[in-house]
Amino acid sequence: MRLRGVFLMAAAVLLTGCSGAAASSSATTTASASATTTASASATTEAPVQLLGSQLVPVLLPKSVMPAGYSLITSATQDSGQAKPHDTTEQVPSGNNFCVVFASSYFLPAAGIQDSTYAQNGYRNSGDTAEVDQSIDVYTGDDAQAAMQKLWAAFGSCAKFTYTDQGTTLNSVLKRSTLTGIGDQAVEAVTKSGIPGGVTLIAVRISNSIITIVDSSPSADDGTAAALRYARQLTTRLRSAAAG
Repeated sequence: MRLRGVFLMAAAVLLTGCSGAAASSSATTTASASATTTASASATTEAPVQLLGSQLVPVLLPKSVMPAGYSLITSATQDSGQAKPHDTTEQVPSGNNFCVVFASSYFLPAAGIQDSTYAQNGYRNSGDTAEVDQSIDVYTGDDAQAAMQKLWAAFGSCAKFTYTDQGTTLNSVLKRSTLTGIGDQAVEAVTKSGIPGGVTLIAVRISNSIITIVDSSPSADDGTAAALRYARQLTTRLRSAAAG
């Protein structure tokens, strides 16, 4: 059974260190204020490829692309092995209770569609002040497109939310954007909770698969530049694997 995402380093209350250096990206963003009510998809979509979890594991970004001092989070490493693809509908909590998923290392449950073919892991710096998490989820039929639309709507419903982690109550603000120039469809959300830095969440659809990146960072740009770089790299790796 797939484990849920966990809160990022005690909700990042102790963020004081430095994240990886920012990098330029060819992806561009459109702020939610001017974005359409749905996440727009590109006109062309690649043919679907049903990769198994065991085939997705080597596609995940390796430690070598992470900043110096980052180590694999063993507890965050899992995959579906040889399980065959079959999606199921997953109940999403009512109200804004589901918004807390956007403060965790894996946020696709907010879309309400549970896939069965996936791989994920994460990396954290030595001071436990910054973290990068990644996942690849493969869907059947049109479920990937539906998941992206539902995720975009969930971002919009969680513009402001409150949650408690380890006795600390945090008031979070989420700003959503669409991304262009990466994958067939891509969205981004940046959450800030009144503490230094923030969390950048990116989801990119490549045909019937969705990759996610979560960068929890104390940097001034909330890890956005690094998250975009990781998303672009993971998209390229997945396309290469799908092409055989």
